[in-house]
Amino acid sequence: MLALPTHVDLGLMDDGRLVGGVAGLLLVGDRRGLDLARELGVVLDALGERSRLLGASLLRLVAHVGEPRDHGLGLIFTMVPSLPVFDPRRALSMKEQAEQDLIRESRKQPITRLLETAPGIGPIRVARLLPIVVTPHRFRTRQQFWSYCGLGIVMRTSSDWIQTADGGWIRAQVQRTRGLTRQHNHVLKDIFKGAATTIVTLAPEDPIYVDYQRMLKAGTKPNLAKLTLARKIAATVLAMWKKEERYTPETARRTRDLHREG
Repeated sequence: MLALPTHVDLGLMDDGRLVGGVAGLLLVGDRRGLDLARELGVVLDALGERSRLLGASLLRLVAHVGEPRDHGLGLIFTMVPSLPVFDPRRALSMKEQAEQDLIRESRKQPITRLLETAPGIGPIRVARLLPIVVTPHRFRTRQQFWSYCGLGIVMRTSSDWIQTADGGWIRAQVQRTRGLTRQHNHVLKDIFKGAATTIVTLAPEDPIYVDYQRMLKAGTKPNLAKLTLARKIAATVLAMWKKEERYTPETARRTRDLHREG
């Protein structure tokens, strides 16, 4: 096992903090980071987290006016001695290099090239997706995958029981509200919601975009139509992964038919 700083105890870390710690080493250019990630089997996780940290920091900087150290880039400034003064071009270059490393590592998996053809799912999203899902055969049905991704629809109620005059309790007839499952993987939810946004804004020629327009014309609210789009993309990716096939219009048609049935 590679030696980490004396204050780091891998036995006390959960998976998220372990990946974050390795990503921190990668972020500062520590050569131990990649070796440690390979030894622990978290290479894609750590490279993805490094890319996310850099991207989130740049977004915060763009959204605020003032000292960069106050808006999310403080982590980079304190950990990277080579950035004593903020240089937007250097920061952007670091982000692009992190994404290239992430894509290069993910493409060592044969399935990567196939999944990159899914609607709205590019190489970065595939690279973030692979280490989380690992294998599509964990999910027997698309409903199970939707729930794991935070796209599963559930019914909720409150005040289910009311007290009667004689002190007893009976179940009340209350209206149930629909919502999304709260226990889910947040990264996967971001991936598929982001893919839906990509389709809506950048890919009007994709067959799945036609379904989105059809829902809007039928009176569906845009946010609900986009949610349905995200669910379709998730179901498509799961089917492609299981069958190890590229995305085609026929894939979109089969997914559309299954979605109508389910």
